Amino acid sequence: MSIEQEIRIEIYRALEQMKADPHLLAAVGSWGDTLSDDEVLKLLRQWNEGEGRAQASTPSFSTSPEEISVEEGEALLGDLARQLKEDNPPKRGDMVIFPDGHRETIHSTSEGMAWLANQDGTMSERPIPLDDLAPIEDEPNTWNYTGDTVV
Repeated sequence: MSIEQEIRIEIYRALEQMKADPHLLAAVGSWGDTLSDDEVLKLLRQWNEGEGRAQASTPSFSTSPEEISVEEGEALLGDLARQLKEDNPPKRGDMVIFPDGHRETIHSTSEGMAWLANQDGTMSERPIPLDDLAPIEDEPNTWNYTGDTVV
């Protein structure tokens, strides 16, 4: 285990002992695992400016990484992903990667939908909901399609 990992664990434990909000613990607990340094720094700055506290609810989640259930972890990470998505929503020119590996570019967005262009520049036949796009860590302006509709 690296010194950086040990420091992250100790910061998490200190916050946990201070009964920190689960959203704050989730940000620190995801640091270096599912969230990059830049993403965690952004969330912490928002938290310190009061934005995180204003948006955070107080669910009755466990706060220890050893005790948290899969459902609780997914809910917390979902909240963080939504917050990141609100701060940097999908836009024209962003790339969407589908489960089968093919890629399309966002041509335009409106009313909660994204219209896509194929690699050859032709427009896709139907839009996809923005809610079905999840940001890809370490790949700015790139989104995973998580919906059920075959595109």
